[in-house]
Amino acid sequence: MSNSSQETKTLGKMLAGVGAIYLGICGFLHEKYKVMYDSEKAATLACVVVNELFFKRADRPDHDELYQQGVVEEAIRNLNNYEEIKEPYTQAIRVLNIIETQVDESQIADLRKGKPDLRKISEEEAIQRFEKAAEFGIFLKGGMAPQFDIFFDLAKSFYLRWMGKQK
Repeated sequence: MSNSSQETKTLGKMLAGVGAIYLGICGFLHEKYKVMYDSEKAATLACVVVNELFFKRADRPDHDELYQQGVVEEAIRNLNNYEEIKEPYTQAIRVLNIIETQVDESQIADLRKGKPDLRKISEEEAIQRFEKAAEFGIFLKGGMAPQFDIFFDLAKSFYLRWMGKQK
């Protein structure tokens, strides 16, 4: 296996860690929201908020209704109350920005399989993402991007903690 294919494999695992944190935050928020809403609305709201956190926005009528009602904005304003998601979210955004800014187009194409919104971004866009993430109140400024083993362990344990409850 060439050095480049080994690097792409490692990046793929890092990206899987980002996905695990994405799902873990979704599970965490669902647990929080189902105290306030029925399970279906709690799940939808958790999904919408996590999409916002990871700079995605689905064009769906049920999501639009939550935006129009101000529910999404309120949920995002309250994120800073959840200490449990700050470190995993911060590290996931760092890793995602590294992958999307520093890898070459062929690696992005290899990594994109099954992840249609993965794309090459500019350094300027990465900075804008960090600024937007900081506005959410859960991005921890400062620090370094995580090492592979540390990040993967964090992602796995966070995922299992919050998605393991979804039986």
